[in-house]
Amino acid sequence: MNLNTEQIEAATSEARSLRVIAPPGSGKTALLVERIRHLVTKCGFSPLEVMAVTFTRKAALELQARVEAAMPGKRVKATTIHSWSYSIIDRFAEILGIGRPVCVLDEDDVEFIAKSLIEERGLKITSKRARELVSAVVCRSLDEMRFIEYFRAILKTNNALLYDDLLRCALVILRNPRALEIVRSRARAIVWDEFQDSSMEELEIADRLSPDSLTIVGDPEQAIYEWRGACPQAFLDIEKHLPRDEGWQTVRLVKNYRSCPEIIAAYKPLSKIHENMEAVRTDRGSYTRMTSLDSSLLGFVTNRAFLARTNHEAEGIYQHLLGAGADVAILGKRTDPWRGREAASWVRVVKAHLSPRGSIWRRYVSTEEAARVEALDSQDTAKDDRGSVLLSTVVALIGSPGESLLDGFSTVSEWYGWYVTKRAQDLLTSEAAIQVLTMHSAKGLEWDDVIVVEPMYPKKTDEERRLMFVAMSRARNKLFIYTKGVGK
Repeated sequence: MNLNTEQIEAATSEARSLRVIAPPGSGKTALLVERIRHLVTKCGFSPLEVMAVTFTRKAALELQARVEAAMPGKRVKATTIHSWSYSIIDRFAEILGIGRPVCVLDEDDVEFIAKSLIEERGLKITSKRARELVSAVVCRSLDEMRFIEYFRAILKTNNALLYDDLLRCALVILRNPRALEIVRSRARAIVWDEFQDSSMEELEIADRLSPDSLTIVGDPEQAIYEWRGACPQAFLDIEKHLPRDEGWQTVRLVKNYRSCPEIIAAYKPLSKIHENMEAVRTDRGSYTRMTSLDSSLLGFVTNRAFLARTNHEAEGIYQHLLGAGADVAILGKRTDPWRGREAASWVRVVKAHLSPRGSIWRRYVSTEEAARVEALDSQDTAKDDRGSVLLSTVVALIGSPGESLLDGFSTVSEWYGWYVTKRAQDLLTSEAAIQVLTMHSAKGLEWDDVIVVEPMYPKKTDEERRLMFVAMSRARNKLFIYTKGVGK
C-alpha cells in the first residue's frame, strides 16, 4: 500500500500513545489499516487483542474488510463505541443487577411505554412531556415524579436500558476488576477513529482500559457533536484530558486525496488549523454559489448529494426535487429498511422472545406475532460459547427480516447491539442518483457532486463553522453553495 511520508510516520510509530490529526480526504482509512497491520506484525499484538473503534458500523465493516485483505486470515474486531458498550453490558449484566439479554429502548419503545403508563396510572401529563422526562433532570409535578419512578421500575423488571445509559453502564462494569481484566484482554491495543467527537465518558472508558497501545485519530475541525456531549477540546488537549505516563506523539496529515484544488480552496478558509492542507489531485473541478436550483442539477447524474442544515430543510429540498421528477431519495426514517413492515415485525418478535415472560415487550406484539414468539419460546435455540442465541436458528424458526439485513452478524446479541446503536450513515442503502440528507448525517460520506444548502438563519458559532467545513469537504469534483433557503 502506497502511503505518503506523514502516513508512514503515523502507521509505523512505536509510541504507545499516538494522536493523528487527519483532515478530510487525507487517506485516513489507509492509515488505519496500516497502523493495525503494524501493531500485529511488528509490535507483537495478536489480532484478538486489537480493537478498532469507528463512528459507524459501515466504517467498521469497511475497515475489517481492508485489514483482512492486508493480512489474510487475520481478523480484528471493529465496532462503534456504543455497540462495544452494549456487548460489555450484555456480557456482565449481573454487575448492574439486571438479567440477560439486555434490551435498549428506541424511540418507539419509549413512546409505547409512556402512553401505557399515562393511561394505566391516570397521570396528568402529555405523551410529549413524558418522552422529555425520560432524560430530564428536574420534574415539575408529583405526577412527573411518579412517571419517572414507574418508568425506571419498568426498565429494571424488563432488563432494559436507555441508549443514553450505555456508556455510563459500561463504565460501571469496567470498575469491576474481573470484568475490566476480561475486556482489557481483548483491547490491549486500541485504534480509535473520529476521536474528536468523543464524550467525557468515552475518554474515561479509554483511561479505564489503559491499553498498552492507544492510537486516536480525528480532526478538531470536524467536531460537530458538541451539542450532544462531545468534548472536541479534549482531542486538542489530550495530554491534559487523557494523560499517559510516556506522553503523546502527534502526527499531522496534510495531503488531501479527495477534492479537486478548487473545492479545497473554497473550504480551507473555514479551518483554523489546516492552512497547510495540500491538494494531491491536479484535475480541474468547480465551485459555484447560486440562488436558484438550476434545472441541470436535476438531470442524469450518478453520484450527487444535497446537504441541508435541518431535517425540515432536507424535506423541503426532497419534495422540490421529487416534484421536478428527479431520481431522488432522502436519508431518514422513511428509508430505514428496519422500519419496513416485515422487518419491524421481526424485531418485535425477537425482542419479545428475549424478554422475560410477562414483560412489557410481550404486550407490544400482535396475535400473529405472539404465535411466532411462542414458536421461538418452545424451541431450544442454539447458542455460542458465551450463551448468545445464534441468528441462524432464529431465522430457521421465524424467517428473515429481509434480504441482506442480517449480513455480517452471527448472534442475536451482536445484531441487537448494532440495531439499537445504528447511525444514519448505516442506513444509506438507496441507489437513487441524488441523495438528500442533513449535514450531520453526511459525516464520513462523500460524493462526486455536492450541493450545500446554506441555513436560512445561520448561527455564528464555531460548531456551525465546523459543520459547514464538514459539508463542503464531502465533494470530490463539483461543489455548489445554494444560498436561498428551501423548506419554509
